[in-house]
Amino acid sequence: IVVSSRPCFPFRSRDMCMWNVAVILLFLLAVSWGAAQPDKGQATEKNYYELLGVDPDATTKEIKKAYRKIALRVHPDKNTNKDKESTKEFQQLGRAYQVLVDEEKRANYDIYGEEDPYLAPGGWRIDLRYNFDDIWDVSGGNFKGFVVESPDLWLIKFMTHWQEECKTLIPMWNKVAKLLKGVVRVGVVNCQQARATCERYDATQTPVFRTFYHGEHELYEGDRTVPAFASLVTSTLKTNVALLSESPFPDEKPWLIFFGLSQNCIRCEKRLQEVKKASILLEGLVNVGHYLCDDEETGVVVDALGDETPSLCPHYNVSTFPTLVWAPNASFFEVYEEHPLGHTISNFVTVRLPNVVLMLGKKKVESSVLPSQAGWLLCFIDETSYYWDLMWLEYRKAALLLKKEKIKAGLVKCSQHRDLCMEWRFRGYPKVLWLPKGLTGNNKRQATKDYPGDWFGPEMSRWVLSN
Repeated sequence: IVVSSRPCFPFRSRDMCMWNVAVILLFLLAVSWGAAQPDKGQATEKNYYELLGVDPDATTKEIKKAYRKIALRVHPDKNTNKDKESTKEFQQLGRAYQVLVDEEKRANYDIYGEEDPYLAPGGWRIDLRYNFDDIWDVSGGNFKGFVVESPDLWLIKFMTHWQEECKTLIPMWNKVAKLLKGVVRVGVVNCQQARATCERYDATQTPVFRTFYHGEHELYEGDRTVPAFASLVTSTLKTNVALLSESPFPDEKPWLIFFGLSQNCIRCEKRLQEVKKASILLEGLVNVGHYLCDDEETGVVVDALGDETPSLCPHYNVSTFPTLVWAPNASFFEVYEEHPLGHTISNFVTVRLPNVVLMLGKKKVESSVLPSQAGWLLCFIDETSYYWDLMWLEYRKAALLLKKEKIKAGLVKCSQHRDLCMEWRFRGYPKVLWLPKGLTGNNKRQATKDYPGDWFGPEMSRWVLSN
């Protein structure tokens, strides 16, 4: 398309130039709009579980059975009239099957979806760098004070950069850190920089993996896969999942109740591990319970002593297993139907908890925060930050936990209160400050402390109470 044979020089008609530009813009807009529209007959892209018609926590045996059944139906040899379509569908089905029957690939898919950021087409590793947003480099400094004497569970990889096996395990370790962030601390020790530390913990032949918890350490010799490390964590940490035998109400805290079976339910155990992770992430905020529904017909559960107790399963309309139910009180409940990962369960619950964070501006800080003798936790943020949605949920957790100690939490959006944020001279966002109780005015402001830890609500509240 030729709009004009001559360019719009200043001596040409201004109206003619504007007309040419308008026509070009309209043409480009039409082209981009057409390219962005899907075909009317095009279906929404299905995920791998939907392609095979199985649940996200289906067993390998169920996946294989489903694949064989569908593969016989869509095989190109049996669909000569729709050869191209059936070939494409069969290829998609094969790709889904290859991923879901492999434990490591399936774990990657559950975390990242089809786009694994550490794999290029053909399986070549394209990023062999540690993600230090999620991983602690504890090669230098006081390893004993920071890791060994820490109250948190640590997973440590002792490594050397030149060792080939250490390199190939970097993507796996990044995924472990991402999956378990907030539940445990994941770190690396570079034995080229910290030779004495590596020798002390028998890590001269790298890679070596060790757990550190409550002053004790143990060599890990299991499978070097994401699911294996996740299982290690849930078996090591003491989770607050109560085995229920009757209704948990009345209770002041809301409940997250996992309904399962005591036998013949492989997926129950798998899902329960994720619920245990969620219980760690929701520490102090909700109660988490596990209820066994072994006898749905009579509506009772028979315990080891032969005693019968009323079943909660009919009350919550539970007929398939496992089922996760959110019950904030005795009169309301909601079935959890999102992806069965600890983090997604935790986020699902957090957005349903009360929001006690106060929105602040310059006037409120000067009139309510600084003159108050109460302790305040303040967060200054730029809400355009890529990770802010997840940070916001963790900050809300911290605020709820601190409310019990009569400590208030506030939020300042620097896009709306730029003058206040500039006055406090922050170099970057988000910034979390603790303003101690018992002080007012400038004394309170001068005594502020920067929060140095991870964005994990329970950890943030523990730090405040220790200061």
